[in-house]
Amino acid sequence: MIHRILTLMRENESMTIHEVAHKLGVSSEAVISYEKGEVRPTPEIITRYSKIFGVPVSSIMFFCKDDSDGILTTESRLYFADKIVFLVEKLMKSKH
Repeated sequence: MIHRILTLMRENESMTIHEVAHKLGVSSEAVISYEKGEVRPTPEIITRYSKIFGVPVSSIMFFCKDDSDGILTTESRLYFADKIVFLVEKLMKSKH
């Protein structure tokens, strides 16, 4: 699910894959693989995304499957994360 939120953050800022890749210091192919969910970004890359888009790392990590905080079960967290992404995607579509 993290791949969906990375795409939404980029699209919300009207940035191209090339622009994000340049700011992250990776290839455009790497960004494409993150956004397609083919490769999971490293913690360092997630931190860079955080800085680029002004979003706390914890907010991005909410959309990951790993449950390191133990506050919500992974199933519950992913359920809520999916609903949040769905709403944001819907809002983004209505914006265009």
